[in-house]
Amino acid sequence: RRLVDRMGNDDAAHGRHIVDSPDTEAPGAWVHEALARLSAADQEVLRLTAWEELGVDELAVALGCGSRAASMRLHRARRRLRAEIDRVSPTTVPKERSHG
Repeated sequence: RRLVDRMGNDDAAHGRHIVDSPDTEAPGAWVHEALARLSAADQEVLRLTAWEELGVDELAVALGCGSRAASMRLHRARRRLRAEIDRVSPTTVPKERSHG
């Protein structure tokens, strides 16, 4: 859930509401499925920032790269995770349709 919350802080995720499917074994299990579909490198970046709560500068140290490269890797990993979530997510709250 913290990972989903943090993704919500990314500009591209604003306005989207991700919900659990009633048929999942555990709440948010499909998020873990989406995460498992990513490369080991993407999983590491996302886990370090979401679960270990590292900032970009700390992430850079952990990855052995500069802050700019770490920021780009995090951005790309989040984007790929969103794509996988969209692929495996059973439901997203639809936007209201205008009648007219």
